[in-house]
Amino acid sequence: MKNIKLTNENLGDIENVLEYLLDSERNSYEEYCISLIDEICENYDSIWDKGFYSRPEINHIYAIARRVKDTINSSN
Repeated sequence: MKNIKLTNENLGDIENVLEYLLDSERNSYEEYCISLIDEICENYDSIWDKGFYSRPEINHIYAIARRVKDTINSSN
């Protein structure tokens, strides 16, 4: 995979979009995870941890946005 070079302005725009997605999808993500808690974990608070939302079986826009945000933040 090729690296994509982004300017600080581009990264700022992407971060704004990610924050919007995270804010708007937070409740939906909670509802999505309620059905999974018994199957995957016993601790409700863990749905916000990187170890939980990074699992490939967690297929929700909130989790995907968090993964992208984490990737961007780790490359800065």
